[in-house]
Amino acid sequence: MSGNGGKKRVLIVDDEKNFVKLLRFNLEERGFDCDEAYDGKSALAQAIQTRPDLILLDLLLPEMTGVEVCSQLKKNFLTSQIPVIMITVKSDYHDKIVAFEEGVDDFISKPFQIEEFGARINMILRRMEKSLSSNPLTRLPGNISINREIDRLIKENAKFALAYLDLDNFKPFNDHYGYARGDEIIRKVAEIILAAIEEEGGKNDFVGHIGGDDFVFITDPGQAKKICEGVIRRFNETIPEFYDKEDRKRTYIEYPDRRGNIVKYPMLSVSIGVVTNLHRKIKSHIHAAEVATEMKNFSKTFSGSSFKIDKRKI
Repeated sequence: MSGNGGKKRVLIVDDEKNFVKLLRFNLEERGFDCDEAYDGKSALAQAIQTRPDLILLDLLLPEMTGVEVCSQLKKNFLTSQIPVIMITVKSDYHDKIVAFEEGVDDFISKPFQIEEFGARINMILRRMEKSLSSNPLTRLPGNISINREIDRLIKENAKFALAYLDLDNFKPFNDHYGYARGDEIIRKVAEIILAAIEEEGGKNDFVGHIGGDDFVFITDPGQAKKICEGVIRRFNETIPEFYDKEDRKRTYIEYPDRRGNIVKYPMLSVSIGVVTNLHRKIKSHIHAAEVATEMKNFSKTFSGSSFKIDKRKI
């Protein structure tokens, strides 16, 4: 995640500590925030924890190669969108081909001019910003990545459940408390979904942020119910903290509607619609989204937080 003041955050991964210190000094002089890791395992943990804007990754690392680290980064939905520049003293053609196939975005060989290196970093970041398919608020994969993941699963004939979540009464909350607190809610919802996935889901599960207060997750059909229950439990426990004491006590906010009439809006709740391909054939990401939206709208007809799973056999 971007550092303070809008600075871009870079994770430097290399087992040569003096090289890391030198590179960090030069990058910080150019306005970047930097983190360090000296082996593959630490790099993976650091990337998940801090979600940097860019990873500078040495090819030759102890225990895991840089290519292996990159492969794991690209398979994890939390880090799959982060660009990776591979640093190496080797210039073997085969190594580069393998690295590119595992998702490396660029290569640069030691030794290099720091000016060229800085320009290369800025180029990669500009390219990512232009083609960014992740949501800038939560850094979760966005629409392009969501659609690709659904279509990939369909193509592979994999069994999956797609859950579509959105918040009830979010607009009056946003208007009443302001966009800053609304953004805090959105980030918290992302954390809630990720926590539920971590506890009840699998390592290949996917979480995406469509935009605004709309999210999706993709999981094994057998785990969807438990994850939905986990999301709702965490949501109901956490969200009241974002209300002022008086509003929290009376469990609603008062806000004028379009005609100026004061309306009582209940506290935020979450509605989740789930579609699976256990009993029906899902033809495309568009088809999946249509059914999930239908189930989400059905869920909204119930008071409070709820989820509904499509079990129709078609």
